[in-house]
Formats: sequence, structure tokens, C-alpha cells
Amino acid sequence: MKVFARYVKSAFLMPVISFGLAVTCVDAQVYKWVDDDGNIRYQDFPPPEEVDYEEREYDTERKAGVNAEEQDADARLDAAVASSPISLYSIPECEVCDLTRLYLESLSVPFTEKEVHEDPAVQQELKERSGELLVPTVIIGDKIIDGYSKSALYEALSEKGYPLDWFKSRKDSAGGDSDGQE
Repeated sequence: MKVFARYVKSAFLMPVISFGLAVTCVDAQVYKWVDDDGNIRYQDFPPPEEVDYEEREYDTERKAGVNAEEQDADARLDAAVASSPISLYSIPECEVCDLTRLYLESLSVPFTEKEVHEDPAVQQELKERSGELLVPTVIIGDKIIDGYSKSALYEALSEKGYPLDWFKSRKDSAGGDSDGQE
């Protein structure tokens, strides 16, 4: 009789426990937008109605099979983006701007591209932040890189905490082209 009662109890508890675990695996919604001062903001509630924004859902529970190294890289990337966001100032039909954009994309780092050619406000912003109108200009937090230099970009991103080593090793293992800081 005790064995039967234990079986019934565990048969009843397993679905209840499973349901409780399923309820705790909730996705988080994050809103990304640029405020009036040009700061990129991330928050878990919508920005004011008049603001354009990106909306993303993130799984708050790590998926099975995600290793600690990847979790660490994600955390380092989140911290780097929050403390040192990347802005690329460019113009259309600019081969050097295209190379800079492609290099940043190949490193898998998130960045905001701002076209300077017809926007006086962006031109003024670039002058204030870098001291001149020169494209491409990449600003990573407070670090300014004028022109296109893979090594300067790689060094600045590494200095600001972007997990480039993780992205490079993942690309290498996937058989992708990883040109690192060459």
C-alpha cells in the first residue's frame, strides 16, 4: 500500500513540477531606442510613443547545450554594448565606408550606422564628437577611429571589452572567414 501511495504521489507531483518549471521559462522583452541626446537605451518597458524603437524578445533561460564560454561571451558583449556602443559615420558610395561596415559585420558586433552626407544634424554630431567631418569614422564609446584600419578597429573593440576572441573562434570552427586583426 505504501508503494502504491508513493507512486500516486510522484505521478501527481511530476506534472505539477513540470508545469511550474515551464512557467518560469519566460521570454524577456527588451526595447532599444535612441533618446534626444543620441544615447542608445535598452529597457524592459516601451519608450515614449513618439520614439522609433526596436523590440526584441530574449529567452531568459539559457538553452540546453549552451556552454559557459558562450554565456560568458554573451554577457561580455552585453556589457560592452552598454558601456561603449559603436557608431559608424559614413556616406553612400564610399568604398572605404563599405569596407569598414563589412569588417564590423564580420566581427559580429552590433553597431549603428549614421549617414552624414545629407543630414546637417548628423554632420554636427560628428564634428562635436570627433572634431572633424571625415568618413568613415567609427566611435566606440569614447574612442575615435578615423578612416579604415582593421588593426585599429580590432584593438579598440578589444580594449572596450568586445568578445572578439569568442566570435573569431566560433567562426573558425564553423569554417567561416575570420580575418581578425590582420
